[in-house]
Amino acid sequence: MSKKIIAFIIIIVFIIIIGGITLGLNIFKKRTELIDGGTTKERRLRGYKEKITSKEIISFEYTCGKFKVTCVLEDNNLHITSKGGESYYRDGTYFKLDYISKTNTILKELQEIIDKYNISMNNGYEHEVAGLDPSISTTIKVLYKSKEKIYKYDNQMRVITKEAEDEIYEVFHKNAIENGYDFTSEKSNVELYNDATKEYVQGTWKGKHFGSEYKVEFNGTKIKIYKDGKLTDEGWYKIIDGDIVNDKPKKGVTIPKDRSDYEEFSDISIMKKKNDFTITMYFMKDGYSTDDLLKEE
Repeated sequence: MSKKIIAFIIIIVFIIIIGGITLGLNIFKKRTELIDGGTTKERRLRGYKEKITSKEIISFEYTCGKFKVTCVLEDNNLHITSKGGESYYRDGTYFKLDYISKTNTILKELQEIIDKYNISMNNGYEHEVAGLDPSISTTIKVLYKSKEKIYKYDNQMRVITKEAEDEIYEVFHKNAIENGYDFTSEKSNVELYNDATKEYVQGTWKGKHFGSEYKVEFNGTKIKIYKDGKLTDEGWYKIIDGDIVNDKPKKGVTIPKDRSDYEEFSDISIMKKKNDFTITMYFMKDGYSTDDLLKEE
């Protein structure tokens, strides 16, 4: 074999090796990008002007990790929905409202916020980092009578300033109070199943746990629990911070202060309302396990 052929082969092999290393580094880089938060998409949508001439809002929506609020003007009725709170759990801060407002001054107040903070700036802007928690994203959508629109979305940071966000929150909060509601669990007008009440658990619920069939009947404040067709508990129940517990104080306890002062049920320790069609059973006597009961129609 001639020296020229050998040299040519060496060059080809060298190119293949270098190409393989480069490809490998690119793959590693892409994988690293995904691990560190994923690819980034950033764009400016067409048809969204920064200068909005209209002042007549007919719908408004703002979503962030803390709350979501919307208002829509239809046939001179202002339909408002709002939900949020620092915690979804039973601390009384979770709220959910759905009502027709007695006044529509909120639309004027929202427009004042838009003007004050120049919210139409960067109109049509979208920014998304793959792999981030969707709950931290923010979105604003505004539709005017003139058909002009404001839209911005970002899943990494706010699309408006914190000051503007706080003012939007307060505008909707004030409107809720004016209509007899509040941003609390107690003053919500939509059923919150994390804050279970006796009305929400009424009826018969069935489920299985490690092969055994369970049936729980709620009738007023009375409860019956069956395991494999055999009645294991019959008495009364209480709901403490969303936990369905046996309304029987432990021996020696005269004034119960919390859930731990009550006896557990015979087999099930406690129960929690999960949603409108599910109750979760907690078994905590010999280890820890859970299973769901479904509402029997």
